[in-house]
Amino acid sequence: MSAYNTDARGTLLSFRERFKAAYAADDTDMPECILAAYVVNLMPTDPAWLLIVGSPSGGKTAALSILNELPNVHSISTVSQGSLLSGSPRREKAPDATGGVLRELGELGVVVCKDFTSILSMNRDNQAGVLAALREIYDGSWTRTFGTDGGRKETWQGRATFIGAVTQMIDQRHEVMALMGERFLLLRLRTDDDLSLRMTRKALEDGPDEQEARESLSRLAKAIVGLVKIPDRCDPLPRQVRDNLTTLANLISQCRSAIERDGRTREIEGVPFREEGPRLARQLASLFRGLLAIGNTEQEAWMKVRRVGLDSMPELRRRAILALSTYGSPERTSTIARVCNCPPTTTKRALEDLAYLGLLHRYNPENHEAETWELADKTREALEGVSFDLADDEPPFDLQGIIGPETSPEIGISSASIISANTGHDSRVSLPKGRRKALRAPEDTAGREGNGLAASQ
Repeated sequence: MSAYNTDARGTLLSFRERFKAAYAADDTDMPECILAAYVVNLMPTDPAWLLIVGSPSGGKTAALSILNELPNVHSISTVSQGSLLSGSPRREKAPDATGGVLRELGELGVVVCKDFTSILSMNRDNQAGVLAALREIYDGSWTRTFGTDGGRKETWQGRATFIGAVTQMIDQRHEVMALMGERFLLLRLRTDDDLSLRMTRKALEDGPDEQEARESLSRLAKAIVGLVKIPDRCDPLPRQVRDNLTTLANLISQCRSAIERDGRTREIEGVPFREEGPRLARQLASLFRGLLAIGNTEQEAWMKVRRVGLDSMPELRRRAILALSTYGSPERTSTIARVCNCPPTTTKRALEDLAYLGLLHRYNPENHEAETWELADKTREALEGVSFDLADDEPPFDLQGIIGPETSPEIGISSASIISANTGHDSRVSLPKGRRKALRAPEDTAGREGNGLAASQ
């Protein structure tokens, strides 16, 4: 599937208008990606597990409710090994017991979890058990062993997709999820003071109409799915799409790789645990197919997939990478921290992680006042590669739009003021490649740190 679904296009446009009116939303990326992940579960391709990341009362649950009227959707409030496959002894089972959500699911279905944050709040052992179970479920089968009834095993096999909502706590637990093997794509909600006021005002105006809006959106979502033609096989995507997805997946998989730190000193321990790109590339390709299937054009689908890809790296690393992409010369930690709107110490840890993974260059690490950071060439080139639209004759978009509005609180300062102090030029990533290279500072091999290790003079 390489062309979008023209049959569903009109219904999708109606869905967009209704969602924006109901929730005072600036865009509909969140519900469309949720719906696309559902459709992907029906297609002969890799599943696209999706988590919506946002603050409480930010609209995550409302967006998930669009799946309410779709078949094979099973909602759970929290996830535990017991809620997935029950281990109750036969003599203690209630007459109406289901055996867990996977038993209800059968061989094909979607699990909607409105509070994935509960997993992140578990103690380490229980959390590791649930994440290990999810990893195996993603791969198509899971066997749970019990000590009851003389040692019993319960096995599930099938195809399941998890779609859920989670708060920003997921960034505090990133290392645990990364070490267990990432299976989720993330989409982060953007907000600012104006949007927050509009959403709050809309909530007070709606009253009983909110339920009607949810039901209307659920019906439109069902209508869109009804217009999707599920192929027997998925043809290869166009070459340009595959190239863009390859670049994006390789960049993001490195950016979200685990770096273990000592729990007390916060110093980096051991060698970096690098994630490779194939699984992530297939997930992003599946989401792209799902977005086409529900009526997105190729360009719209690519923009949403690009956003999900960049959102799937830890938030502070994402901010640091995109902030550094706006500079043509090395910048100090304090400057980057101000742009990221985060404390300098916390920002420095994220920069150290990225440098240790070989994505940044570090200069003068022995001198705190003179220490600076710069994107590695491969990182800048990857950002340049994914910053272009699908059509060769389209101008590159500004990565500032991915971070947030021009004066978004996520940035802390206006994008117009992100100017390199050394050059006096605006060196945002959307500049032509030749000019951007000219803006870079000469390499200082004496004070440079590559892959997190100080270079020898």
